[in-house]
Amino acid sequence: MAGRYRAYWRTLPTAVSALAAADFRSNFRRQGVRTSKSAVDKWKPRQGGKDPGRALLISSGRLRRGIRPAPLGSVARVINTVPYAAIHNRGGSMRGQMRAASTNLRTRLQRLRRSGHAAQMPARPFMVTTDPLIDEVRAHIMEGLNKVFNVPSS
Repeated sequence: MAGRYRAYWRTLPTAVSALAAADFRSNFRRQGVRTSKSAVDKWKPRQGGKDPGRALLISSGRLRRGIRPAPLGSVARVINTVPYAAIHNRGGSMRGQMRAASTNLRTRLQRLRRSGHAAQMPARPFMVTTDPLIDEVRAHIMEGLNKVFNVPSS
């Protein structure tokens, strides 16, 4: 029994990281963060009604695909490998956006320069530990412990 218990605790961070990563990816489908079983806190819409048919934070899907479970020892972690993930998740000021300085008419290539003004990015949190996620993790842990200790499910 002790061996099964130890084996379960060794695999738990991987399973919890996978649960959290799946929940974070589903925030893109929900276009916001789940605050309860049925309620979703929606993200702030784009300024000026630009590109109204496209979902927020999804252009190529790279930000969503960058979410990876990354357990470290006995800690469940989820990381995002995309460099711009933090500014979208937390919001803040971006300095030095690239703007077209000139365009070559024959080749259509653009020379880029940095703009002098900072842009404000609203926080659209997609990697957030919420109460429903914690409830899912607790249920997963209890289910696994019940299997380890052969407790019949009720």
